[in-house]
Amino acid sequence: MFRDELLSGPLKVASYVFQRSSCCAVSMTPVAEDTLAMFRRENAAYALRFNEGDLQMRPKTDILILTCMDSRVDPAHFLSLDNGTAFVYRNAGGRVTDDLLRSALLSQVLGCRRIMVIHHTDCGLNRFTNGALRERVEKELELDASHIDFLPYVDLEQSVRDDVSLLRKAAAIRNEVSITGHIYDVKNGRMSDVRII
Repeated sequence: MFRDELLSGPLKVASYVFQRSSCCAVSMTPVAEDTLAMFRRENAAYALRFNEGDLQMRPKTDILILTCMDSRVDPAHFLSLDNGTAFVYRNAGGRVTDDLLRSALLSQVLGCRRIMVIHHTDCGLNRFTNGALRERVEKELELDASHIDFLPYVDLEQSVRDDVSLLRKAAAIRNEVSITGHIYDVKNGRMSDVRII
């Protein structure tokens, strides 16, 4: 399964890459450490003004948002979501994966009845093939990604339709869950609907 491959295969980098030699592009640098220190300061300031400790696990809406991990694509910003408003799941490309289905299943226990699939313009997965991505991982990280499907795509609108279709067919999604498709434009901040046939 895709999830098992990610957790057990050569791409298990979370606790590995940072222990490697300086040859790796993602190794910790003074700049990264400065950024971490800034995040700690920001969190300390946030904690001082935090007043949402009474929020419930079940969100205020019945929506799960599936979107990309791209740093320009934050639904809290382009949908003006307050903390506790909706379930949000992000991965590379905003694609349907085994782990997304695991999360979607649990979200339904907590009241999810609608899923929004939101892909975006200028996505990296719309620029590269699996072969190019695997080559880049091997070159820059010195890791073997030959067995990983990064789920790249050619047509943006079709990628949204494909993921909506996968969700509608998934055994983990109840029939009454409404699933819609959308595209977020990183250049103008607008989200548009994708017509699902």
